[in-house]
Amino acid sequence: MWFGAQPALVVDGFSLTQSGVILSYLARRYGIAPASLEDQCRADAFVWSAEDLRMNVFRATSGERAEQKLEKFLSEEWPMRWLAALELHLSATGFLVGDTLTHADLAWWDALDQTLTAVPGAVIPQGTRLSAFRHAVRHRENIANYLSSDRRPPA
Repeated sequence: MWFGAQPALVVDGFSLTQSGVILSYLARRYGIAPASLEDQCRADAFVWSAEDLRMNVFRATSGERAEQKLEKFLSEEWPMRWLAALELHLSATGFLVGDTLTHADLAWWDALDQTLTAVPGAVIPQGTRLSAFRHAVRHRENIANYLSSDRRPPA
């Protein structure tokens, strides 16, 4: 493993670390990456921005002054930085890049799901593109099956 980092993926002797890189590799390998190089790069940028949200949630919910940091996260960062930006980026098709599900959508769905689970008071307003996006991804057959299975780690 590079730098002792996890998660790691090894396929036929080829190894990768870093969740965003692994997700991009799997998307390309299994056909859910956008077709054009430009859209692949846009999707990768969304994947890494989802990691930024995860880091902000971690900082807001741990360490000294967690209560004040969480209050600031919920009143400023969550609605203005994250929800507003995602609402703008979601196209009329309901996806972040192009007109079909990509690894960008999966990364963001997961980051949102983890935030809503880990942060009391974090909500997505009903009637928004983001609310429709979250619902649509959650109810895709394979994702719904995974979410109801014992393979999903407990929250």
